[in-house]
Amino acid sequence: MVVAGSALALTVSGCQYTSEITTMKTYDPGDGVSAQIGALHVNNLLVIAQQQGGPGNVVGLAINGSGQPERISVSTVQAGQQGGDSGAAAVDVPANGTAQLTSGSGQALSVPAVQVPPGAMVQLLVRSNTGQTVVDAPVLPAEGYYANYGPAGGGGSPAASPTQSPAQSPTQAPNQSPTQQPAPTATASPTG
Repeated sequence: MVVAGSALALTVSGCQYTSEITTMKTYDPGDGVSAQIGALHVNNLLVIAQQQGGPGNVVGLAINGSGQPERISVSTVQAGQQGGDSGAAAVDVPANGTAQLTSGSGQALSVPAVQVPPGAMVQLLVRSNTGQTVVDAPVLPAEGYYANYGPAGGGGSPAASPTQSPAQSPTQAPNQSPTQQPAPTATASPTG
């Protein structure tokens, strides 16, 4: 009996020894994907588009870890192979700083035509002063979190749709909550 228990313990501990530690794996915790070109990191990279073939805005945060400013542009792989960024704007990222690729305040890094429908993945060519890389990024509709990040004419534009501050949100203030009448409760009367 002791031998069988020892063999079982060795077998089970052997599985632990050969198993990969999943908490040591890197992953993207947001909706988008990450890209890296040297000291330039782009987090939560995704495209907001309402329909296949329509325009799309590129959302993400560029983080420059170098002492030199960087300029970043993003295009679809098809547009990049046809000679350039096909009109896509560039975003300047300050030295040791950050920049939003598309913001709710009007700045928009866009691609003229997204060749896949929302819910699919699109190949993006990310270029900077120091190099380039290709990533598969999700395409999402301008809904929910991304309602104010959609392209002009395709479901809301950052320039045309001002973002709401928490004070302007449609939720009610605590002192304006609807009042409810308490439900009648039975009270016990003393019996005599």
